[in-house]
Amino acid sequence: MAALAGDHGLPRITLTTFRDIPWNGPWYARRGFAELPRPEWGPQLRRQWQIEVDAGVHLAPRIAMVRVLPPRHRR
Repeated sequence: MAALAGDHGLPRITLTTFRDIPWNGPWYARRGFAELPRPEWGPQLRRQWQIEVDAGVHLAPRIAMVRVLPPRHRR
């Protein structure tokens, strides 16, 4: 995921996931992701969040997370 994003020149990766399920939020945190506060969400992430809510995915506490890519991963 990071390599693909870097190949496209993106400075970061964002995702949505369950906060407390060990193989979701904690797993991503161990891989360099951090919770992204809602005021920092862009329009695409807000839209994705709403799509998931509308689809009923919002059954447990969810968060958005971000991983900033080091410059070596970017073109």
